[in-house]
Amino acid sequence: MKFSLKPVFIGWITLLAQLPLQLFFTLWCALFFGGMAKSIGIFSRNSQAPFIFIGALAFFGVPIAIYIVKKLNYARTEYKFFDDHLEFEEGFSRSTRR
Repeated sequence: MKFSLKPVFIGWITLLAQLPLQLFFTLWCALFFGGMAKSIGIFSRNSQAPFIFIGALAFFGVPIAIYIVKKLNYARTEYKFFDDHLEFEEGFSRSTRR
């Protein structure tokens, strides 16, 4: 093996890249699950609380989950350079490229 490299995790880039997904899931979860919670009677009929509560959970939960998964994946990733091929190990799979 000639040398080995590990990628550098930059958290703010991860959060910025997933921003469209975060906004979509915030809106979708707030409307869908908020409407479900309101229709089954958990909250009062005229309350907007289910939409706000579930939207807030999605707004903070989606980026936290993506951040943790990407950070764990970066921590387990390594690139090994040889004279005739490259091997890399990722957090969830192992592959060899020649």
